[in-house]
Amino acid sequence: SARFKLFAGKVEATITRFETKQENLQAAISNPVRDELNLLLAPDLANSIDYRDRTSTGWEYQVLVNLNRNWTLLGSYSRNQTEFTRFFPLLGAVLTKARAIASSQGLDPDEATMLTRDYLEDQEGVVSLTRRVTSSLTTRYSFTEGRLKGITTGIAARYTLGRERPGVTISGVQVLPPIRSESYILTNPFVSYRRKFGRFNWTLQLNVNNVFDEKVDIGNGYTWTRYTEPRQYVTTATVAF
Repeated sequence: SARFKLFAGKVEATITRFETKQENLQAAISNPVRDELNLLLAPDLANSIDYRDRTSTGWEYQVLVNLNRNWTLLGSYSRNQTEFTRFFPLLGAVLTKARAIASSQGLDPDEATMLTRDYLEDQEGVVSLTRRVTSSLTTRYSFTEGRLKGITTGIAARYTLGRERPGVTISGVQVLPPIRSESYILTNPFVSYRRKFGRFNWTLQLNVNNVFDEKVDIGNGYTWTRYTEPRQYVTTATVAF
């Protein structure tokens, strides 16, 4: 990462490049797939767990602007992608063996392993490569004198670009087309009050998450639906000494 200070420190910019890799992540094999393969294999496929590797790469940009002593503005932009590699290596080897056995028995290897092939295709389409783009903007103003002294108020907004969703294929026929999910913005205002009582500094804060109560399906695919959290009111009290 690299950090820059501009205009006598009133503007700070940070650029970060990251790459992480996770190996041997467990992934379950569905029961219909196991049952299909067990019709061909001897001995049966007893293990329903396989593995994947996952690599994440991306860039993050952040700019902090001190408009004056009391007012700050923070903006960020992130672009990353997650890719699964070495995808189901055990199942892939078993599928090759099962197809060879089907052929030796005079069966059509495509028909005999249709569920397994569809499963691998659907799973790899859902999670093999996921791109994510987000940006956020947060502004905060603190009152340091007058009747409003001790009050801090602000608002944070976060934008998320819709994700690509693969289609769904059953028995070689596409029944649901690939689409892109809806992009959305979540807005979260907040206000806090800070005051000193005796030797302690007390702060009471109210956050309203998703103030406009946006309801957007943010799941990765047709079969995995997940919606944004509904509007929430969160109060916190902290003491410092």
